Amino acid sequence: MIKNRDNNFIITLIAFSTTGYLLFLIRNIILPVDASPLYHIIGITALLLFLGVILIAEKNNKKLKSQITELEKELIKRDEKYKSEIEQLSKNLEEYEKEKNESKKFASYRDKMLKELFSKARGDHNFLHLLCESFQAGAALLYKLDEQCNKFIVQESYAVPEDYNPPTFNYNEGLSGQAAKDQMPMEVEDIPGDYLSIESGLGKSKGSCLYILPVNKNDKTVFIIELLTFKKSNIVKMWGDIAKNIIKNRIL
Repeated sequence: MIKNRDNNFIITLIAFSTTGYLLFLIRNIILPVDASPLYHIIGITALLLFLGVILIAEKNNKKLKSQITELEKELIKRDEKYKSEIEQLSKNLEEYEKEKNESKKFASYRDKMLKELFSKARGDHNFLHLLCESFQAGAALLYKLDEQCNKFIVQESYAVPEDYNPPTFNYNEGLSGQAAKDQMPMEVEDIPGDYLSIESGLGKSKGSCLYILPVNKNDKTVFIIELLTFKKSNIVKMWGDIAKNIIKNRIL
């Protein structure tokens, strides 16, 4: 668009200049010097045409400068936009690489934990003890589904006070019943006040997190494991693989 305007300006300039020059030649060659009225009219006309050329040139020059300024501003905006997009892409790539590395590290850690956990579980080790040891839990309960009454009843416990009587529950009853119904592990930070405490050399503590972990077989929850830990754990992310190996190796 600017190029076309420049071409039009040049054509106009040439036309006016040529016309003025031709009039000047006519004045000096054809007309006699003593033809004063026409002589002066042609001279004034040539002068006015020349001044018109100068004014048009100045006007077009200002327009051209304004267009160049606007174009430079637009180019700066686009450059800033492209730089911002490049920075965002670089940031996304770094985050992707970080997540990829973390996934690899977690996969390696998960495989190591599973191997260690189930190699010991095949021996004489108590599985609840192994879970507590592996995930820094202070106490654990194992519930098994009683098919006759359709309730989950405590089958085994680890580090649970003798005076604590865990309640039975059925599907969709309480947090554990909800986990059994949904067949999904659950992390509970707001531990109920009547839940058991962890006993250690420093006394009793309510613990930091309660993990409710269902073990499913034939699309049905048959075991529920409750772990009370001192701090948050990544057991929920690993539980799918752990539960499959529990069924596969007949650990419970």
